[in-house]
Amino acid sequence: MRDRRTLLLLLIVLSTGYFGFHAIYGNRGLLAWYQVHHRLEQLTEQVTSKKAAIAALENRVQLLRPQRIDPDLLDERARAMLGFTAADEVVVMEKAGGGN
Repeated sequence: MRDRRTLLLLLIVLSTGYFGFHAIYGNRGLLAWYQVHHRLEQLTEQVTSKKAAIAALENRVQLLRPQRIDPDLLDERARAMLGFTAADEVVVMEKAGGGN
């Protein structure tokens, strides 16, 4: 009887250890969940920034549409593409991308 209890207790301890280990380190354990959750946050931030960039580009495209053309933007683009300036203007050139 004592051997049965010892064997049962050993079986319970081993199975608890096995399932506990896999609950933490397994493919669907706590650490895997944390990694997936962290990656989801990163991708959500990337999607948010990409959506903001798309919205900014869509806004610029809207300003260039013939039905709603912005005179200042048209003037800016025409001068940039054709290289025209007025006699009393000073031109300051930037590198592409606006960096230093």
